[in-house]
Amino acid sequence: MSMPRRLLRHLRPHAGALLLALVLALLAGLVDLLRPWTVKVVVDYVLGGRPLPPAVAGLLEVLPGPDSRRALLGWTVAVAVLLAVLGLWLSLVVARRVLRAAQDMVLELAREVFDKLQRLSLGFHGRHEVGDLLQRSTQDVFVGAIVAQTLLPGLVALITLVGMFLVLAGVDLPLAGVAMTVVPLLLAALYWFAPRLDRTTSEQFDRWGKLMTFVENALSAIKVVHAFSGERYVRNRVDADAQRVARAYAGSTFLTTAWEQSTIAVTGIGSAAVLGVGAVRVLSGSLTLGDLLVFTAYLSSLYAPLQSLAKAVGGVVEIRSRGRRVVEILDSDDDVPEPLRPVVPAALRGEVVWEGVVFGYDESRPVLRGVDLRAAPGEVTAIVGPSGVGKSSLASLVPRFYDPWQGRVLLDGIDVRDLPLRLLRHQVALVLQEPYLFPVSVADNIRFGSPGASRSDVEAAARRARADEFVEQLPDGYDTVLGEHGTTLSGGQAQRIALARALVRNAPVLVLDEPTSALDAETEADVLEAITAAASGRTVVLISHRQSTLAIADRTFEMRDGRLTERPGAPAPHRRAARSPSLDPIGTP
Repeated sequence: MSMPRRLLRHLRPHAGALLLALVLALLAGLVDLLRPWTVKVVVDYVLGGRPLPPAVAGLLEVLPGPDSRRALLGWTVAVAVLLAVLGLWLSLVVARRVLRAAQDMVLELAREVFDKLQRLSLGFHGRHEVGDLLQRSTQDVFVGAIVAQTLLPGLVALITLVGMFLVLAGVDLPLAGVAMTVVPLLLAALYWFAPRLDRTTSEQFDRWGKLMTFVENALSAIKVVHAFSGERYVRNRVDADAQRVARAYAGSTFLTTAWEQSTIAVTGIGSAAVLGVGAVRVLSGSLTLGDLLVFTAYLSSLYAPLQSLAKAVGGVVEIRSRGRRVVEILDSDDDVPEPLRPVVPAALRGEVVWEGVVFGYDESRPVLRGVDLRAAPGEVTAIVGPSGVGKSSLASLVPRFYDPWQGRVLLDGIDVRDLPLRLLRHQVALVLQEPYLFPVSVADNIRFGSPGASRSDVEAAARRARADEFVEQLPDGYDTVLGEHGTTLSGGQAQRIALARALVRNAPVLVLDEPTSALDAETEADVLEAITAAASGRTVVLISHRQSTLAIADRTFEMRDGRLTERPGAPAPHRRAARSPSLDPIGTP
């Protein structure tokens, strides 16, 4: 969908409110049209002594006042005050309605962008920088507000411009022609400024995204920065990126200011031309002084919309730049789409089969080369091998973080690409090598992804993961709020919380990626015992390089050059029973 159509789609729910605001804005413009006539009345009829029009004279006869001219002055001043107050009230009502629509558009667009970012695959997120995505989802979404705040004033300015020209033509057509000679000059200036504004504004937002990315990475890795005394490097890098942003911002701001000032200068030239020609007409007697004053008063009302349209150009350029960055996300194709004809089985046991799987991150370098493997329920299937050979990649295909280039991944004989993503991922509990903990309570971290889990479920999972002892020693126990990324816990403690999170999910498939890499020998033994107990009735895929961890495996496969070979040897002495009936039924959200 094109950017204008997508943005207008967000405007559509607010069309009624914006249409009313447009009508009120036009009424405010009409009020402005009436105000210069009070000047004409005072100059020509009160001060100039010209005969009053019959209708006005008849009206004054029934209105109170010492004499007709004094009464006319008093009522003219009263009307001028009334018009000023009415114009103010209408302007405030319009501003309130536009701001409300703008706020709603920002929230709707931000929600849509964030939802899309959550749906997009890890492949998409691997190709895009986090800081840039943050910039797009938190700042560029304000394009919705800019649309609302630019479109309505632009329409009002355009309508007012046409209306004012017709009014001026009615006052004096030759002077109106002189006043409009500025339009070709403004169009020529716009032709020169617009592409340059577009380029510098886009450059500014792109550089902001790169700066945000580096700052986010530096703060996330603050331990590394301190450990290696990298503060100077980080500061210099931030300074360099910030200077690029500042230069782009200065260039964009200068061009915007130059364009707006050029508009003011050109309209100033037009005003001078009108004043000169009008003065000559007054001296020749072909134009009254009152008409000239009315015309010059209206002239500011003619040029004000032109200047508003000039400012709207800056808004349009910002809409194009921000909107392009937002729409790039919304129109991104998902590498892992939902199935067109989803299969929803009554129940799943958890048997996982990789069948002729070929996969990689770079089209020229496959990581997995024709992998065939079956992981059965009630067994621990271990995968070992050097770093970087594709062990984690193989596991990541089960919850469809990625899709294989060739071959299939089957869950109970069903291609995982045919299962609804939410249903599929509810069948898989995952413990990552680097567990991520949220800055919420310990209980909420364990409960994450399983909102229906009770407090007793959370505590039971913590006991099985051997996390209960250190959790109970925390200041508020399970209600202790953790630091960002779990920085208030040790690596081993964080891994046990992550294991508890996987266990409370009670899923038929349990994928463990180096679950004991940060544990000491004693804690590792406890956690392995917990994994052995959890394997009862589940399909457990264990990725590890520790020989002690492999002792609980029923079958062990070694990965080299993207292929698997089974290690010979007796299976582990812990045979698993059939799937436990305590596991959640299929489709639990």
